[in-house]
Amino acid sequence: MNTNRHINLLWTGGWDSTFQLLQLLIIERCEVTPYYIIDYDRKSTKAELNAMELIQKQIVEQHSFTKEFLQPLQFFNIDDIPQNEAITKAYEAIQNENFIGHQYEWLARFCEFKGISELQLCIFKDGRVDAAIADFKTFNQDEPDIFYIDKEHKGKREYTLFKYFTFPILNLSKHKIKIITQTQNLSDIMALTWFCHRPTKNMKPCGKCHPCLYTAKEGLGSRIPLKSRIRGIIKKEKIKIKAKLKKR
Repeated sequence: MNTNRHINLLWTGGWDSTFQLLQLLIIERCEVTPYYIIDYDRKSTKAELNAMELIQKQIVEQHSFTKEFLQPLQFFNIDDIPQNEAITKAYEAIQNENFIGHQYEWLARFCEFKGISELQLCIFKDGRVDAAIADFKTFNQDEPDIFYIDKEHKGKREYTLFKYFTFPILNLSKHKIKIITQTQNLSDIMALTWFCHRPTKNMKPCGKCHPCLYTAKEGLGSRIPLKSRIRGIIKKEKIKIKAKLKKR
């Protein structure tokens, strides 16, 4: 435990960031300020906000001492983040070689604008960002599980884009997270997390978006309704067929 630590955490109500929130609050007992960027064009925004409300309620109900550590959730509108040419150019240069989500560009701009450093991003093992920063990441002896981009890479595009962040779960897979939270008796809270980018009209996981497909691949397919899982299987088969046709 280290009650003197204060952590800034990007929290979306998803599997990975909620796992880290639980570790920081319940296991390590650190003070945490969670951040959430509101994007009203994002179809999953309502579901994510609902999930975070439920998760916060359960955390406090089951572990009342966390009231001392959990700071108010900080909301910020994506449309209010100023442009930053240097960050955008760095993102575009990396994107040309390693496809990564656009969120890392505006997250970096957000941190620069708000003066936030060491914002924890819960990027999982073997993901696209992990591949993009593979040659640049390092860690401290005191915190070997938390990776960051070292200042020795200053001037490189990877440093320009990712210098604002630390990566606390880069050595974990979603399945490993499941095992850890089971041993910590936190599975019921983890079951409240949200992951789908394109929920159905009745606010259920679609089964077809990338997070849904990856969730199923990681052995957590039971979190997706059967009909949606079938849609996901059909989509994967279509992708395979298209890939085979391209090779011909």
